[in-house]
Amino acid sequence: MLKQIDCLNKIFGLLKCRNDILEFLVSEKLITSDKMHHILHSTPTTHATTIAFLLKELQHEEKVQLVSYEWTVLPKEYINLTIVTNSSKKEWTYGI
Repeated sequence: MLKQIDCLNKIFGLLKCRNDILEFLVSEKLITSDKMHHILHSTPTTHATTIAFLLKELQHEEKVQLVSYEWTVLPKEYINLTIVTNSSKKEWTYGI
């Protein structure tokens, strides 16, 4: 789980996508907007951990079909987070 948290921290720093990820989960009706606001108003250093555990929980409950973390440093840094739900797929990518 530590690698997923590190990957989320890195992608949050590069793409500023934590709101987008949570908005996607709200739009898919996987979390409430209250839960999203609760996460966003918590300490920023805990966002990656909270979201990683949330995604793991959603996957365990089979509300999310796939959560894929890719992080390659060499030869060029590449980070990709993919979330697949029953009705859609969303990717956040840095460094193509």
